[in-house]
Amino acid sequence: MDFSTAINQIYSALWYLIPPIILILVVAIFKLIRRLVGDLIVNLITFTYNDHKIEIDVGLVFGKESIKYDGVVQSEKRSVVGAEHRFTVCEDNKEVTYIINIGLKPWYSCCPTLKVKRNGATIIWGYNT
Repeated sequence: MDFSTAINQIYSALWYLIPPIILILVVAIFKLIRRLVGDLIVNLITFTYNDHKIEIDVGLVFGKESIKYDGVVQSEKRSVVGAEHRFTVCEDNKEVTYIINIGLKPWYSCCPTLKVKRNGATIIWGYNT
């Protein structure tokens, strides 16, 4: 094997290593930005139902969604286009299941949509304007 063939083999081997290295660098940069900036949290809605306070927060940058019930976090998820949150709590000695769907309006807007169900009955539905 001559010198030029060896150099060509080294270059071709390095060429296959470049994409993973770039991916690792990009992920590291995003993690650093997330640590420095954090999630810019926007309170989508806060409401009281049966004397219980429900807070729905949505992160603008990294899509962190958080649902609090009487100040206690019941569900946290990360999503770009919205997610479904389910949790069960005790109200008046009865188990109550909440299902909260957070989504996006159609293509013409980036405002979130919201649907809250309590034991299968819709209590809030619509767009956040």
